Amino acid sequence: MARILSVSIGLPVAVALGIFSVSNREAVRLDLWPLPFGLETPVYLLALSPLAIGFLIGLLSTFVASGRLRARIRARLREVRMLEQRTEALKNQQRV
Repeated sequence: MARILSVSIGLPVAVALGIFSVSNREAVRLDLWPLPFGLETPVYLLALSPLAIGFLIGLLSTFVASGRLRARIRARLREVRMLEQRTEALKNQQRV
């Protein structure tokens, strides 16, 4: 269900961004005020770069915030493996 939802939202957004990029290829000059030079760049880079940077910052913050959860999951998996080994050992002792 979540995959269908992400595709149904992500695909139209990707198409819209692609159309936007193709439609706005004109170069503009971006003057960096205190510096003595400017930068020639397409309009779509000026518009989409902050979106990409924000996406990456959100991705990084989510990854860092979920660190404790991932650590707890690893600890529980180790505990489950240990308990499974103990269960097998007890089963083997009973058979003997």
